[in-house]
Amino acid sequence: MKEQIIKIFILVVVIFGAIFAAWQLKNRNIVIDAPLNYRTVVHITAEDIHYHISVLASDSLEGRKAGTVGEIKAARYIKRKFKELGLKYFPGGYDQLFSYQGRREFQDCSLTFGSFTGIFEDDFRPGIVADSMNASGEVTFFCNMYNYKGIDVKNQWIMMFEGDRFNPNTQHAEDLFAICRNAQKNGAVGVLSINIDSVSNGTLVPRSYLLGSTGIPLIRISRKTADSLFKYIGMTTFEVLNKTQDTTNHWYTRIPVKVGGAICMKQDSVHSRNVVAYLEGNDPELKDEYIIVGAHYDHMGVRSSRMYRGADDNASGVAGLLELAEKLVSENRLKRTVLFVAFGAEEQGLLGSNYFCEHMPINYKKITLMVNMDMIGRLDLTEQVCVNTGFPDPALEELIADLGKSHPGVNPVFPPNQPRNTDYVPFYDRLVSVASFTTGIHKQYHTVDDTLDTIDCYGEKLLLELIADLIVEKAGIVPRK
Repeated sequence: MKEQIIKIFILVVVIFGAIFAAWQLKNRNIVIDAPLNYRTVVHITAEDIHYHISVLASDSLEGRKAGTVGEIKAARYIKRKFKELGLKYFPGGYDQLFSYQGRREFQDCSLTFGSFTGIFEDDFRPGIVADSMNASGEVTFFCNMYNYKGIDVKNQWIMMFEGDRFNPNTQHAEDLFAICRNAQKNGAVGVLSINIDSVSNGTLVPRSYLLGSTGIPLIRISRKTADSLFKYIGMTTFEVLNKTQDTTNHWYTRIPVKVGGAICMKQDSVHSRNVVAYLEGNDPELKDEYIIVGAHYDHMGVRSSRMYRGADDNASGVAGLLELAEKLVSENRLKRTVLFVAFGAEEQGLLGSNYFCEHMPINYKKITLMVNMDMIGRLDLTEQVCVNTGFPDPALEELIADLGKSHPGVNPVFPPNQPRNTDYVPFYDRLVSVASFTTGIHKQYHTVDDTLDTIDCYGEKLLLELIADLIVEKAGIVPRK
């Protein structure tokens, strides 16, 4: 009996210990879907990369959208690692806080008719970012949107095929605005545009939203949604499309169902932060010169109940940031100082890196090199690494190419005219020497499929070893005594 009591007591202690550990974790706002007893090592390893990404791309961080609890959790995880490594911080701490007016975003948009309730972004999406508005009315479909003279469209939705019927990608923004203005002038309540892209397979192909004011809503609908509407006249979208192939055909038809559509916009003040730490150099004269190593940690968050985890974009870059910090701290022989910066709100328009450059805790003229990492986890796709040196910088490119020769499996390339769409740009604009690394865009980019299982952790390890050598080369190293 005594032994049983002891076993029960031990079991209770273990259970309460687990509960207490979970409570501590929760109250630090660091809830992670990863082993809590995992400890990283000083060398760059695929296992450590996998671990960091498993934390940052976990469900508990909810896609790390700027201004959300998920982004705060990610920032605190990064800050905790910086503290563990003993990295120093500037006055005010590791956090560099900033606020901004968020982008205007759609919220609670709807499209309904009969028993149909559309799913936002799957079945329908607004075509123009405008003020919030709603409309209700029956539908008139037109084969020729530019010729409905004499046809009463008051209090009706006008429905059309998206773009030119023979090439749905040719309709220009000015055409859409003209269509909406003409429809409003004739008393229509809104415009429904049917996506007939040949690769859509009936779903809605995403396109950039137009900016402007039309006075009435323009709503893009999928072919499946159009099928549900054409069913009221006993036809399918395919049958209607065939009927209207003749460019001289001015056929139109009424669809006897009342459609309700609402576009709702919101714009909030958003609070984000950069997480900044530094490893002080060991040379009395050169420690006031700097290498900056950066990667953005935010992503797209949750949209329409779907989570965008951003494993490659850009948990992979942050994993690289943490691995490089750990390796360089362990050596602690650099002459120049290295700043590690995790940028917030990159997806909102490089806001974190712009803010950092406008409020630098150092003299930017003392920066020797800015190294940026954005989407570095898919080396397996191309077997090469794109490097953007901005200017270009032949000497820097030659150095990186030479370093690549001693790193089998990593092939640095320097494509011209790369898009200026990541956090090196504000540094480049200040004439700072930059090297921005990426393994490139892929079909999972900005989709819910950008998940941990798609990451080539070993390939990222190989790339980070090259980047580490680049940092050491540019920072200089104190000889061992």
